[in-house]
Order: sequence, then structure tokens, then C-alpha cells
Amino acid sequence: MIFHLQEIGLVDGDNDNLFYNLKTASTYVFNRVTGDAASFYIPVLDSHFDESLLGVYNSHIYTRISAVMLFNIKTSSNKTTTYSPELKALFATGTPKDNPVIIECQLKGSL
Repeated sequence: MIFHLQEIGLVDGDNDNLFYNLKTASTYVFNRVTGDAASFYIPVLDSHFDESLLGVYNSHIYTRISAVMLFNIKTSSNKTTTYSPELKALFATGTPKDNPVIIECQLKGSL
């Protein structure tokens, strides 16, 4: 179960996107989940970057990231990664002033 808590004084704005595993009864805060090579080290739901949960369909999570933030992550990252053809095309032809990029994610099978 994936959900977003509205700020009502119970949580701070940095910990409001949560994932609850019904099988293990574990709760995960998306902001504390770090990216890996499979996600190109892009933060999925990091409130510091003003991403938001756009929706969930089947086993996919949809969010967004601004083009400027995506370009900043690429240039400031000290990690080597091979980008997907779509991201390579975006970095080759796009600019930081472009529209936000919609991200489709799928949780790992263990979650």
C-alpha cells in the first residue's frame, strides 16, 4: 500500500510519502530509500526536490521530477551509470528549462 500523509502536525514534510508492506507489516519512508544503478540514482519521491506521487497503477508508481533537477543530478553525480535510451535522448536534445519528466517505477520483488 502506497500513501501520502497530508501535513497535519503528525509528520514533517520530509517523511510524508510512505509504503506499507502488507505481507511483512513494515513501513518504508520513500525519502529514506536511496536510488541505485537500476534507477540511475534518481530520487523517486524525495520531497526536497518537490516530486510528488502522481499515481499508482498495478505494480507501477508514477512521479515527476523537474528537468532542471534531472540535469543537476546528472552533472553533480559522482556515480557512473549507463542511462536508458530515453534519458540519453533527453540529455542530448533537452534543456533544464524543459517540462517536468514523468517517472515510472516498479518496486523490487522483495517489497
